[in-house]
Amino acid sequence: MINKSSFNLHNAFAQYFNDFELKPFLFTLSKKMGEGHICIDLEAIPTEEEFWNGFVGDKTLVKSSNLELSTFVSLNGLDKKKPFVISNNKLYLNRYFEYETAIIDNLRELIKIEPAAKQKRIDFLNANKDFISKLAINIDTSNYQEDEIPDWQLIGALQAYVNNFTIITGGPGTGKTTTVAKIIAILLQENPQINIALAAPTGKAAVRMKESLLNNKDTEIWGIKGLVDSLKPSTIHRLLGSIKDSPDFKKNKENPLAFDVVIVDESSMIGTPLFSKLLNAIDPKKTKLILLGDANQLASVDVGSLFGDICLTQKQILNNFTDESKALFNSFLNPKHQIPLHSFRLKSIQNLLQEHVIELKKTFRYDTTSTMGGFTKAMIQGNVEKVKETLSIKDDSLLFDSEFNPSLFNSIVLEYANYINETDTYKALQAINDVRVICAIKQSKEGVYNTNERIEKVLKNHFDSLAKASNLKNTIFNPSADFYHNQPIIVTKNYPDFGLFNGDIGIIRKSVEDNNLKAYFVDGDNQGKLKAISPGFIAESETVFAMTIHKSQGSEFKQVLVVLPKKAKIELLTRELIYTAVTRAKEKATIQGTEDVLLAATQRKVQRASGITERILIKE
Repeated sequence: MINKSSFNLHNAFAQYFNDFELKPFLFTLSKKMGEGHICIDLEAIPTEEEFWNGFVGDKTLVKSSNLELSTFVSLNGLDKKKPFVISNNKLYLNRYFEYETAIIDNLRELIKIEPAAKQKRIDFLNANKDFISKLAINIDTSNYQEDEIPDWQLIGALQAYVNNFTIITGGPGTGKTTTVAKIIAILLQENPQINIALAAPTGKAAVRMKESLLNNKDTEIWGIKGLVDSLKPSTIHRLLGSIKDSPDFKKNKENPLAFDVVIVDESSMIGTPLFSKLLNAIDPKKTKLILLGDANQLASVDVGSLFGDICLTQKQILNNFTDESKALFNSFLNPKHQIPLHSFRLKSIQNLLQEHVIELKKTFRYDTTSTMGGFTKAMIQGNVEKVKETLSIKDDSLLFDSEFNPSLFNSIVLEYANYINETDTYKALQAINDVRVICAIKQSKEGVYNTNERIEKVLKNHFDSLAKASNLKNTIFNPSADFYHNQPIIVTKNYPDFGLFNGDIGIIRKSVEDNNLKAYFVDGDNQGKLKAISPGFIAESETVFAMTIHKSQGSEFKQVLVVLPKKAKIELLTRELIYTAVTRAKEKATIQGTEDVLLAATQRKVQRASGITERILIKE
């Protein structure tokens, strides 16, 4: 019988293979994959004593082993039957090396055939110059920094039209949705029957992309509202066709997606296995793939940090173009927003993804001189001194509360009363996104579970007081251990039969028809409609006044309250985590956290080992 208290999964994995020199490497690989790494760098094996807790064997062998001689290890994946692969001095589980290889091969295939269609696409752009020029911005640039002046939105749209594969990355408010609208406008101008798929890793992110497009005033001006309205946003899993109890999908290399264009939002959330399977389902001769996301956000919950790693291939030359490409783009841009001839210059194409990754530089959500602007930039850069500066500045965009003021907490969470008071459930589902409390961790006093209970108490006291003042009984808000009236919930498992997916948010309410509790969600397939489901059918769900920062990815709220743990020595607290948290706010963010915690997080960066960046950069 296994003693569960002493059982160590990573050690069990290492001991399974009868190769004593290999065991410490496999222990490390298993442990690191559990932390999100896709492989391990053989020159960076951890030496900390606590890392090796649970390992049975001689860890000194990590310095002397010649792994290439192991019967279990293949060099560069040449022997598909061996379970492990060494490539570029990195050790992989064979399956994950194959995922990485498939991604690179598919990207190469998509890009390789672009030249055959490029001139035809350029001819179309030139023939429709008057229409496309109407998509250009024409605003004052006097307070812009130099790299913000070019019209990166239209440049990204033009590049996405010319390319088979394009990444458009940018922070909050930089106009990723507007760029998508411009891409669709150009595609529709070329082909009125264009067949487009909108997708994202989560259902809420996919629906939000469509809603953002419909709410964009330019959608109607550019004549794409009807097309956008007809699109059915989908999770990537649903797009590819999940197969019950199988890691594979119905859509694959042999049965590719039947779309002209696939547009995927929140791509930083896509793990390596899913990204590989998405690319496998793209027919390079028939389908464009456009990925949107923020490379500075948290990486996926699954292994790998694919989106960020791909963007890193262009780190030194991001938004640089050949003179030929610059001249093409500038011919469509307002003169005030053209790419300067003296900068953003690429002498020649030297790696696979050059001119395929565009970063939107100008944020329109908040001024770069605001507290939010300064803080997010400093956090991305890991600039401790600049973060310290912003902690003492107070404006309407970002507030720091190192004292964890209960009155401030209460005043923010009482904003939830607005959705509770809203009798129209569809409007209530919109109003619930006006505010959200997000936490870094689940457990502890500052964790999600305790914070949800605190919020429930604040709201119950509020409605109890209102009822008492009117000599009435509080029937509006009475939390219980089970489902209750006006409870906000988040689905924590996919329920494809109901069209519900992990991360979808709804409200429990008493049905007008029979007074029974129902879970109400916005119907993503029917704009402006609701779907009502018996709560018993979605038992895998949680109260969501507060949610984790990871769960908040793909969402935006008017106001967010970020509650951080009081202990600074938590490895989970990284600059990416803090950046992701505050940028969920469209209007205002409040952080309850100590200076020590924030500064420690500023110095801690998510670093997941993978080989994809250097493998893409290898010249053929």
